[in-house]
Amino acid sequence: MEEPKPQNPIQVILGDISENLRNIHLETSALKREVEYLGKRETIDVDNELQRFKKELDKVSSEMDKKYLSFLDNFKQEIAEKSNVSVSIDKIQMKEITDFNRFLRGYWYIPLAIMGVSLIIASVTSVMASNFYKKSISTKERVIIELKEDGQVILPREEVQEANRQLMILREWRKLNPKDSKSLDDFELGWKMRGK
Repeated sequence: MEEPKPQNPIQVILGDISENLRNIHLETSALKREVEYLGKRETIDVDNELQRFKKELDKVSSEMDKKYLSFLDNFKQEIAEKSNVSVSIDKIQMKEITDFNRFLRGYWYIPLAIMGVSLIIASVTSVMASNFYKKSISTKERVIIELKEDGQVILPREEVQEANRQLMILREWRKLNPKDSKSLDDFELGWKMRGK
């Protein structure tokens, strides 16, 4: 079976206040109807009715004051209970804390040293990377110049593979058709002679 949830004291007080105000509204509505009814039939003693209404208001007000003061007392008591928390540290724990504090004060330079070493490594690495890049560019340029001087060219791999594939097809065709390939051989010989 579930325990009922504790209600917020402010909500309880506000609920009581709204209930009391509702009751006062109902009573004043009843009084107005009564006054209207009596006004039609006979004169009423307004002073007595006002006194009675004032007594009702005083009663409601004193109940609200009691509930408010009770809420304040409970709230103060809860705060007092929760604020009486004490923390104690025994001598062993205190010694460990002070030892650790001394350790931290003695080795504060370690993070600075790590940061300094990291900066040095980053600087050296960036200089080496820059030098490597410059040397690789100059090496590539030298290789291209040497190839041009030797009469060689650099072609994309796909073009070289396509030329090799066509050459293999031509050789295979020459093997299978020696008579037909005679005219191709003659053409190739004429081409070479004309090129010279």
